[in-house]
Order: sequence, then C-alpha cells, then structure tokens
Amino acid sequence: MFLGLDSYQYPVRSFGDLGFRLYGPYMRYLFNFLQGIQLLLNVGLIVISNGEALSQAAKFKLCFIVCCLIWALVGFAVGQIRTLQKFGWLANAAVWINLMCMFITMGAAAHSAPNYAGSGQSAGAVIDNGALVTPDANGNFPPVQTSGGLPDTGGFVGAVSGAMQAIFAYGGAMIFPEFMAEMKRPRDFLKAMWAAQAFIYIWYVKKTQMNRSQV
Repeated sequence: MFLGLDSYQYPVRSFGDLGFRLYGPYMRYLFNFLQGIQLLLNVGLIVISNGEALSQAAKFKLCFIVCCLIWALVGFAVGQIRTLQKFGWLANAAVWINLMCMFITMGAAAHSAPNYAGSGQSAGAVIDNGALVTPDANGNFPPVQTSGGLPDTGGFVGAVSGAMQAIFAYGGAMIFPEFMAEMKRPRDFLKAMWAAQAFIYIWYVKKTQMNRSQV
C-alpha cells in the first residue's frame, strides 16, 4: 500500500495517510486515534517493564514508582526528536545491546537454576489456582480447556499478560510507514528489514542451540 500510494507531491508518512487515501478524512481520524491508543499502551508497557527490571536490579531497595518515573523521564528526554535520520547509531547500538543481553542470559542460564515460579505463572498456574496444570493422583494432566473470555486468575494477572501479548504482537507494525517515509528509496527498507530478520533469526537459533547443549 505504501509503495502504491506514496508520491513526492502527496507523501505517505503514517497509517493515517493511508486511511485518508483509501477512504477519506474520517478514516484518517480513526487511524490516528487508534494509533494514539496503541502508543499510549506501548509507552506504558515499556515504562512498567523497565521499572520492574530496575527494581530487581536495585534488589527492591528503590521504590517501584521511582523506578518507573526514572524511565519515564529518560524516555521523555530521548524522545524529543523530529526525524529518525540522524539516529541510526542509536538503532545500531540497540542491536548490540540486545545481543549482549542474550549472551548474559545464556551465561546466567548455565550457572543458575531454572525459574520454576516464573515459568509456572506463564504456563497457567495462576488460573483456577493451578487446576489446569496440576496432574491427578495417577499423574495424568487435565485436558486442554478453552474459554470464551478471560479466564479467572483471582486478580488482574491474566489481563496484564494479555495486554502485553497484544502490544508486543502489533506494536512494531504501526511505525512501518514512518520508517519507510524516512528512507529515500522505500525498497531499501524491505532489504534492511529482511536482513534484520535474518540476523535476529540466526542469533536466536544459536542461543537456543547453546541453551539446549547446556541442559
């Protein structure tokens, strides 16, 4: 859609522009409104998750609200940009920081016991007090159960997990037109994207192989 609708006279810079070209101004307003909600959820998720990481790194000696406030202020300062053109070094640094985190994770996994509590919570142990993942006297696990709504977890854990999954699943796609608009030749974006996906895939496969060999 971007390659077919973008032009020098009428550039496409966001999803709202795509909606305007296809359906008119009301669709642009709707797309911009939905994108604003997605950005709000994305920022909230980043602030909360980084606040949790900082709180754990500080061994819970620092107030959790202060941890979130620190990341909110850092994001506010770094986010004051008008173009992505001169911030390629930041994206490049982020790649190597992620790789460093992967290597640290592999080293920690080789010398630390598995986090059974965290794994159990992500596998459904908090739903119905663990009834869905608890075997009977004969060692047989209950059958897979489905729900038409959010399962009862006795709190808001399931809602938070579901919101995080939804945000992570579609959070990056919303800025594709912005990235493509920043590039002089939009097809270069596709080449860069596939190169990045191949790079990520290779390193993740390598990480999985190393973790299996350690186990």
